[in-house]
Amino acid sequence: MSTKTLVSKYVSDISTLRLRDAEEAGGKGANMGELVAAGLPVPPGFVLMRSSYLASMQAGGVDTELAALHREALAQVDNSARLAELCQRMQKLVTKAWCERGRSRSAASMSTARSDQTALWLCGLRQPERTAVMRRSLG
Repeated sequence: MSTKTLVSKYVSDISTLRLRDAEEAGGKGANMGELVAAGLPVPPGFVLMRSSYLASMQAGGVDTELAALHREALAQVDNSARLAELCQRMQKLVTKAWCERGRSRSAASMSTARSDQTALWLCGLRQPERTAVMRRSLG
């Protein structure tokens, strides 16, 4: 797959997004695109699309189990205790996939600096020398 194809499939420029893109780009990304379209001052940026997340979960080997947990969570929406347990399991799977991907190839930035720090901590990369290297790679 060419770099251009990967970018168009997994990454979108905020300025090209609209509310109709919310399902693939997420609500924040789609709303930022609407702000750009309205002429408001929005810094340039990009959004990692849902397909990027799905591909990373597949590469991390947790996509099937994660999908099963999502289905179960939808069925357990009235059972808050079970829902909390399922959410913890999902978080562990996503963290596992993120950490494995980060060690084997590259690291991806999450949506906020705080979540980057959390992910680095969970991946065992929170030592100062490793954090500095990861920070440079995260941008």
